[in-house]
Amino acid sequence: MQETMNYKGYQGTIEYSLEDNVLHGRVLGIKSILSYEGNTLLELKKDFESLIDEYLEDCKNNNESPEKPYKQNIVINLEPDLQEKLYLYSALHNENIIDSIGKAIRNLVTG
Repeated sequence: MQETMNYKGYQGTIEYSLEDNVLHGRVLGIKSILSYEGNTLLELKKDFESLIDEYLEDCKNNNESPEKPYKQNIVINLEPDLQEKLYLYSALHNENIIDSIGKAIRNLVTG
């Protein structure tokens, strides 16, 4: 899994460009495209934190609500046979379908 930074509830990537010889990253989990860069990890972290502070300040000054990371609805389209198996699994385990999906995703991302 790729390393990330966290500041005020926002997560950002840590990436490196060999071509430009610079560290860079982008904020994850929101629709707005917010990016930052630095020559060292410390500079990258400072630019990331400054970007988040500026974003929140701009939202405040414009009377806009800042986007909340990962607060989007997720629509999952399953093949009919997989959907049937999910319903059957949930029923046999006395689980809500959402709980079964959550359990499967937790197993996937926590490995």
